[in-house]
Amino acid sequence: LHGLVRPEIRRNTKFYFGNDTTTVHRIYAKEIIGYGEYQLSKIVYQPDNLDEIEADCLINITNAEDEQDVKDRRKRRIQKSIESLTVTSISGVSGLGGLVDSAANENQGSQPTGVLYALYNRPTGLKFHDEYVFVCDTLNHVIRKISLFPGDQWVKTFVGSPSGQKGYRDGRLNEALFFDPMSVAFDSNNRAYIADTHNNVIRMVSMADRVVTTFAGQNVIKTPGWHCDGLGSSAKFYAPYQLVVVQQRRQTQTPDNHGQQQPQQQNQQEEEEEEEEQEEIN
Repeated sequence: LHGLVRPEIRRNTKFYFGNDTTTVHRIYAKEIIGYGEYQLSKIVYQPDNLDEIEADCLINITNAEDEQDVKDRRKRRIQKSIESLTVTSISGVSGLGGLVDSAANENQGSQPTGVLYALYNRPTGLKFHDEYVFVCDTLNHVIRKISLFPGDQWVKTFVGSPSGQKGYRDGRLNEALFFDPMSVAFDSNNRAYIADTHNNVIRMVSMADRVVTTFAGQNVIKTPGWHCDGLGSSAKFYAPYQLVVVQQRRQTQTPDNHGQQQPQQQNQQEEEEEEEEQEEIN
């Protein structure tokens, strides 16, 4: 809504309309109109929940808190928290790419103390799982695994060709081939899911069997707009690059007092565990 006020009233000024103190309005924009003693400011204000404003309605300036104050306070709190954080490198060499793993406690060249020597080629998505860090080393076409345990720090190629060969092949961890993997996630059964971006498929790694299989999609040449829902190989993707694992809530059937089967939610502990297991990579 628009209105007219004295020119000295500034942008972001908060006010009430007359004696109505239920809603705090704020001036979001203003434009000077008129000349000399007839000069006024044409304003735009929010919220604009008034359908009609009386001609003789007065604007009463206030310092009362509104939604913008709440947002500003939250923003300042976040900024203060960020300012207190320290960003450090845990692995890699700035400006130098490659595919090099690191042995336990190995420190080469001019690496700072505490930074694992290893080389990557455009690392993209990462996930913390089972106390290790898993990184999609995209242009090396592999997934790397990082241990940060004190006294036992290393970087290894978890799955994919040790030489960085790209391609498409299921099989054992070091036999499987990927093409620009960009995202990794884990489910509650200790299985990894990888967005194998330029193979246009989702791959699955069984941590127990140490085997890679194609979970969904088809490895064929596709064009933008190529997609189809379905199960397993019936689904079609075009360059998937992010994925999320969401745990489904299980239900069991128990008879009620009349012998009818009624769904029963799993116990509270299992619900809390499933909520903790929900993972998002977007």
